[in-house]
Amino acid sequence: LIKLFENSGSVTSLYAGYSEDYKDSDNKTIEYAIKSAPGNMGEIVSGPTNAIGFIGVTSNHSYVKKQDGNEVLETEINTRTGNGNAMGVAGLINSNPEYPYVEDLKDELALNDEDDPIQVLMINNKQADSYGYITPSKTLTANALAKASVTLRVVGDAKAYVYLVNTINEEKEVMEFTTFTVNTDIVKGVENGKTISGNDNKFELVVNKDMMDADGWVTVEFYLQAGEKDKQFRLEIWNGSRDGENKSQGFVFIKEAQIDITDSAFTIPSRWADSFSDPSSPLFGASRENLTLYAYQQELNENEIAYNKEYPDEAISYNPQYVWAKNETRIFASFAPIECAENNPYDAITEEEEEESGCAAKTDPSTFWLSFSSILLGVVLLLAILVLFIKNIRRKRKYYGKRSKNDYKVQSRITTHKNNQKKLQELAKQSSQLEDDTDIEDSDIAEEFEEIDEIIPQDEEIETEENIEDKVLDDYVYGDVQDFGETPEESNDEE
Repeated sequence: LIKLFENSGSVTSLYAGYSEDYKDSDNKTIEYAIKSAPGNMGEIVSGPTNAIGFIGVTSNHSYVKKQDGNEVLETEINTRTGNGNAMGVAGLINSNPEYPYVEDLKDELALNDEDDPIQVLMINNKQADSYGYITPSKTLTANALAKASVTLRVVGDAKAYVYLVNTINEEKEVMEFTTFTVNTDIVKGVENGKTISGNDNKFELVVNKDMMDADGWVTVEFYLQAGEKDKQFRLEIWNGSRDGENKSQGFVFIKEAQIDITDSAFTIPSRWADSFSDPSSPLFGASRENLTLYAYQQELNENEIAYNKEYPDEAISYNPQYVWAKNETRIFASFAPIECAENNPYDAITEEEEEESGCAAKTDPSTFWLSFSSILLGVVLLLAILVLFIKNIRRKRKYYGKRSKNDYKVQSRITTHKNNQKKLQELAKQSSQLEDDTDIEDSDIAEEFEEIDEIIPQDEEIETEENIEDKVLDDYVYGDVQDFGETPEESNDEE
């Protein structure tokens, strides 16, 4: 630590090496996009060190290619940090003027004394070679948007290669656009019906020193929209091609490298004509010179074709859209119109629209038999309930009909008894009058009483209303009564 402080000249230099924040004499804090790995604390003071989220590899590394037969692949990473080797030096550096190696890189970094320090990844190929940095893999879900950007500087005869590499199912090849057939004529010079091979459109950009902007740096960008399937990829930056076929010698500096996966990464205009004028469009400000441009118009599926025939006033259609654009510093690719998910417009019909009747009704024909079977089942259930209800009513009517007949018999006998009583009372009154009337003969009285005897025999007991009711209740038996015999107690009582 003592030697480290002596070499750095101040405590703030160590601070810069650890947290990537450098404070000058005015205590001004600088934030860096690329930071050193925590396990390499302080190494940036004396030389290139490892960076968070970047792994240094050669073109013959197992992370880059698949083993072919007995081919021996490298497995070590970050082999060129520190002092590097005979092929070159690579790692994270800081332009703090107090660091001993900075003086030798002033020209390569185009530094001025008044400039704030910068912290960058350096790839210095001392000989023609291929060495690069790979980043962690990212996943882009269906129809989602992603933007990858790299700000770099190329010095001398070096060439920087920037890739998006496919990592789905452990793949390690550069991503390709999908193969498709052009079905629109909005791009001049591209014939309608031409087949575009994905192998000819790879996510790869090559940068040389002549492409630097006025400040000595250039930013390259990838704009990507996924289709029906997820995309999984990583960002790679190389000095020399990743396959080792195009080697490079010189310096490549990387100041910033990031992947932004968000819905706000960019906007695809609804009208293709606005693609170059809309500030939020990935093609905004792009020069059409040396621009490879292809367009495609999403085709209707079977459900959409059927829907358009059924509802011509609400016909579905898609506008042509640019799906691939590439120039020296920018690649735009939209998989969505070509690799689109199956759309069923009938799913968007609301319940309110389904309740409409007549010609305005909007229903999915595929659900007819399901609806018909449900209605039929409901009708059968309703009929079953109705039959049970009718049977219950008939059972009650039959029961009360029998009961009313029995009640009628009882009431009829009671009424007859009452009429007889009234007649007896009248005869009694007449007899009392005959007793007082001397003119009436005894024979007449006797005849009257004989008539009474014929109506009510003397040996027959007159049934009163109470007797008749008791008799009826005795005769009114609910069901058959079974004789279970005498119990032992009853037998003893009788004895």
